[in-house]
Amino acid sequence: MNNQVEREQFSERLSVALETAGFQSNSATRLAELFNSVSSEGVSIHAARKWLIGQAIPTQNKIRVLAQMLNVEPEWLRFGTPAQNPTPEPQATDLLTASLLHNFTRLDEKHKKVAVQMLRILVELD
Repeated sequence: MNNQVEREQFSERLSVALETAGFQSNSATRLAELFNSVSSEGVSIHAARKWLIGQAIPTQNKIRVLAQMLNVEPEWLRFGTPAQNPTPEPQATDLLTASLLHNFTRLDEKHKKVAVQMLRILVELD
């Protein structure tokens, strides 16, 4: 398969995963902001734009971050293998929620329970 076809197919899978995860817009700015909110590696708006329009495929490390953000398998995102199609859980509709979900999934069970208790207290205070 030629490189241009691979880039275009990656772009299509990325768009599907973004939409499935609740991100309506295929905005390069929004994608870069989301990526940068969950990764210290950082990505420019220009790079995100190239991913979205099929001009480039991110490095494997960036694909792993994207896959984790969008709740898909990295292999599916990169190669389109049928291992896992994108799933809509969990959905995040804004950058703050996406970042919160990403960080929450990284906690161990003990700390997840603490975070849930803290959220319950905050909701009750409101």
